[in-house]
Amino acid sequence: MSLNIKVDTELTADWQRLQPVRIGAAHPPAGPPDAYVMVSEAGIPSQRFDVFYPDRVANFCIKAVHWKRWIAIGCCNLIYLVSQRSGKIIPIPISDEYDFGDYFSDFWRGPDFMLIVAGCGLVRVEPDGHVRWRNNDLGLDGVVLDKVSEVSITGSGEWDPPGGWRSFQISTAKGVRIDRQ
Repeated sequence: MSLNIKVDTELTADWQRLQPVRIGAAHPPAGPPDAYVMVSEAGIPSQRFDVFYPDRVANFCIKAVHWKRWIAIGCCNLIYLVSQRSGKIIPIPISDEYDFGDYFSDFWRGPDFMLIVAGCGLVRVEPDGHVRWRNNDLGLDGVVLDKVSEVSITGSGEWDPPGGWRSFQISTAKGVRIDRQ
């Protein structure tokens, strides 16, 4: 299946005809969504997600990707996995308590798992949609991945902005540090 996913703040007429799925704030405002995620198959619009950002939560970016049987939408301090089979939506918080660094940044997709990259750490998601581990102690205001293997994940976290980056190495299986810092 050839999927194309686009994120935008405006809709063209062909996308307005699709019934949207609401993503985000529990009580969306009366106005338009903050963003639209549009999925097309072989160039034909197939799904539309209207994304509403939660109140009092900063949003630095929004991205959407296809991984396994999921459409993954990341924004603010949450990821939404939407099953392409059932339409079920699984919200995945970056951490249990919101903190400044708990913002979504990017996705890393592999054949056996997906990593959610956040301002303060990483979240590993399995193909069935459950979270295997979280490590929110890899940075304060930014995390960048350098290499992901079956054994370890290496990267850098910014601890003293601007420019106070420190490298890390964690276990791919458990998400715990295996370096000596």
